Amino acid sequence: MNFFKSLAVAAACVLAGPARAQSITIDQSFKLESLDWRGSTGRFIIMWRPIAIDGKLAVCGAYSARGSLDRATDRAMEAMDFYQDNRRVMRDMGFFNNVSSRHFDDALLGQQASCRVTNVAVAGAGSSNFALRLSKTRF
Repeated sequence: MNFFKSLAVAAACVLAGPARAQSITIDQSFKLESLDWRGSTGRFIIMWRPIAIDGKLAVCGAYSARGSLDRATDRAMEAMDFYQDNRRVMRDMGFFNNVSSRHFDDALLGQQASCRVTNVAVAGAGSSNFALRLSKTRF
């Protein structure tokens, strides 16, 4: 296969991927995660939740940061992956909504969370264990 055919096939795969997104309002059903930056007063929180969209598993989330480590926070979100039962089903949570730090003390409740759909069918996902994990620890 020549280079241009390979490029066309790769582009079709990217465009056909799970890019459909929507947003939902953060409530008490979201899980709260936090990360403190070592050697800094910087801290960020993440509110996230798995949901079903059109029969597929999706993850929704938002984050907010305090301190002056905005770029490091963005890199950490990009290095964060979504797991179902210890199997990675999505990379890069950088699509999560970045919420103003004004809502930090309210744990982002009432703010909008961005969602992205995976290719995983929801059937049987009700008893699954879900997690967000960092693929690296230095930013």
